[in-house]
Amino acid sequence: MMSLITAAALHEEMSSNAPRHLFDCRFDLRDHCAGAKAYADGHIQGAQYLHLEYDLSSDRNGLNGRHPLPDAQIFATRLGSLGLAPDMPVAVYDDAGGMIAARVWWMLRWIGHRGDVSVLDGG
Repeated sequence: MMSLITAAALHEEMSSNAPRHLFDCRFDLRDHCAGAKAYADGHIQGAQYLHLEYDLSSDRNGLNGRHPLPDAQIFATRLGSLGLAPDMPVAVYDDAGGMIAARVWWMLRWIGHRGDVSVLDGG
């Protein structure tokens, strides 16, 4: 079951210095630069950006769909390079009704991430 975290609960955690890794995964299927631009324009303090095309997908070959899953080890290594440890709590958010954030939640479970993973309720 995917867990949600409210903005108020996330703010309270952050105010108490509770460690939670934050990922901003905003993305617009019509404008692949929009999410990164939105992140650059402003994001939750401490959040790191995950790009759907470059971080959350592998190359397309014409037979594997629009956003095929990346290699699990490559994805895990990428998250490790961003400072994520296997048992660290995570919160993810997007501005697409949770569509991309839910993908990140699922991918973290897919690679065996043991920490709590929550999607920010309301993006």
